[in-house]
Amino acid sequence: MNYFEVLDISIEDLQGQDENTINRLVSTAHTKHYHKTIGAYANVPRTDGRTQAQWQVILNEAKATLIDPQKRRTYIAELTQKTEFPKAPSGGNVHAIFTFPNGDQASTPEQLAHLIDQNWEEAKTLFYSGFIPLWLKSTEQTQLARSATDITNQYSSKQDIGLEMLVQELDPQIGKPKLKTNRSRIDFSRIDTDNQKTIDLEITNIGRGFLYGNVRMPSNISWLQISETEIQGEGVISVEFDANRLTSNKTHETTLVINTNGGTVRVPTSCDVSPATTEILPDVNTKNEHGWTPLHRAAISNDYEKAEMLINNNADINAGDNSGETSLHHAVSQDAHEAVEILLKYGADVNAQNDHSETPLYNAVTRDAYKTVEVLLKYGADVNEK
Repeated sequence: MNYFEVLDISIEDLQGQDENTINRLVSTAHTKHYHKTIGAYANVPRTDGRTQAQWQVILNEAKATLIDPQKRRTYIAELTQKTEFPKAPSGGNVHAIFTFPNGDQASTPEQLAHLIDQNWEEAKTLFYSGFIPLWLKSTEQTQLARSATDITNQYSSKQDIGLEMLVQELDPQIGKPKLKTNRSRIDFSRIDTDNQKTIDLEITNIGRGFLYGNVRMPSNISWLQISETEIQGEGVISVEFDANRLTSNKTHETTLVINTNGGTVRVPTSCDVSPATTEILPDVNTKNEHGWTPLHRAAISNDYEKAEMLINNNADINAGDNSGETSLHHAVSQDAHEAVEILLKYGADVNAQNDHSETPLYNAVTRDAYKTVEVLLKYGADVNEK
């Protein structure tokens, strides 16, 4: 029994409509046909051999099925497994054109794939309501219809993933997502044994479609925690290093593996664990024979956490060495952009000049240290200074 034919409505009447509109259309059709079973019509014989009372039961079942979203989806999915197609009131097959609510139309699976990209949210509703699988069946795309139905059943709780899988089935040449991360490696540098540190790993898609996958690391790694193990679209994964779980004076390394439908990226991750610092240097501005202070040494090795500690304990942030180079000059010389960021954050002179009148920006440009150049410009480096 085809409930669309029972109520004399077509699949296209409901396709792309919101639930209030579907409720109104189905209820109106039900009322119209139900009135023909009561009053003067109650004892009129039906040509199909059923009594009017029996037909009333079928009308009520049709209404209850097509109004309820879950029942309707299940029913439409069942229709795709049958050889019959829902008929339009005129008696012809469902129209071969698939129409989106905004009027966009597709007549082939490939066209439908591209329109899904352009109407993603609307397409999700149409797909998981069963309209797309039914259209594929009605246009004799039997294998695609079967795959689409399987996807709606398996991915009803992960609809974006399911829709991306459908698009790939409809047009394998349409292109895929492409994974990109903001870091090629994660280096926590040096951490005291009683500390923790978190670094964010940004996940972006520079291709088309919906990116999905997972993040894995060795199961025996207890000192590293990640905020997410599953990727559904772009986002940020927080990676936390817990030095409390490790012994000091040792470098610890592992690899995060990000495996997605847009490719796989391996992100080496490491950290040096040091004994907890309990004392501060009595004079953080003591210089060696080259005029370097402890802050100079921290900056040139990109030990930005130690640099921050020294600054917080009254280190002279703009102190020059025997060549007039500040800690900022030293950090720039190694493209240590994280240390550069810390120094500038705490007020280092971004346009400080050494004995050769060279600024940090000049040194960064001559060394092709482009990441450091970006940081310096962000903090107002003067491009007209040498």
